Amino acid sequence: MTRIAYIITAYIDEKHLKRLIEALNIEKPIGETDFYIHVDSKVDIDPFIEEMKEFDNVYFITKRYQIYWGGMNQVWSQYALLKAVFESDRIYDRIACLSGTDYPIWSNKRIAEAFGNPYIEYIAGYNVTNGNSKGQLYKINTYHFFRDKLHFLCTPARLLMTYLHISRNPYIQYRNGKRYDVYMGSDYWALTYRCARYVFDVISKDQTLTKYFNHSFVPSEMVVNTIVMNSEYKRKTIRHVDEPTYPGLSSLSPLHHIIYGKSIKTYRLEDLQELLDSGKMFFRKARTGFSDTLMERIDELRNE
Repeated sequence: MTRIAYIITAYIDEKHLKRLIEALNIEKPIGETDFYIHVDSKVDIDPFIEEMKEFDNVYFITKRYQIYWGGMNQVWSQYALLKAVFESDRIYDRIACLSGTDYPIWSNKRIAEAFGNPYIEYIAGYNVTNGNSKGQLYKINTYHFFRDKLHFLCTPARLLMTYLHISRNPYIQYRNGKRYDVYMGSDYWALTYRCARYVFDVISKDQTLTKYFNHSFVPSEMVVNTIVMNSEYKRKTIRHVDEPTYPGLSSLSPLHHIIYGKSIKTYRLEDLQELLDSGKMFFRKARTGFSDTLMERIDELRNE
């Protein structure tokens, strides 16, 4: 029996979040699930709580952050969720990080079987430090201030740093000589309990690392990935790319089928075969009133 803790960051569509939880609720003997949820502090949490009141395995964390894309608060929200898991005194086989707009493609039985394998860490990473992708290096070579507040100062501050030729190393250097290469990938992953605990402990204690990423761009795609890829758990990861060519973020998403453009694609029924052919456990993203018939058809297939 596989015990899974889903940690979920949400900010819109409480009705879809309820549907996601209903879809992922596993019953014995397949497994057990609990859900830990962070709701962006910019939005009213009450509708989310109201929608989830029937569940006794859903826990809303009280520590809430204002989330802005590209800022460090997304990392801190995941950290707060991990803290809630470890303070619960429940031991899980897998801790899976999802978005509130996700939806499963695989059946719960298939997900539980995959997550029950202790020899795989469902996370991927591309070595930015040794890579030749200017777009990815820009995220860490340049100082990115004011990502979580005072957004109107982001661009002027970045331009000023560029004008003054102020940059930084594309790696994390420690006083004792240790060095971390920076890795990036999806900020949604599924780690074994031990690996997730290791990540949590590093973030708790490693001020050099958190200070470095405080002024990076989209650190939620780098912090956990960097910690895991610079540890003994790297050999268990689903993919790590140390070659210089950047393979694209979609290929570094271990759990999700996702299409990036100017915005993330929202799926509907006509996309069903694309999702089934993807081989991924989840897709991102779905929306109430837009993706309903797609999810209904997926539910039929999952229940078969």
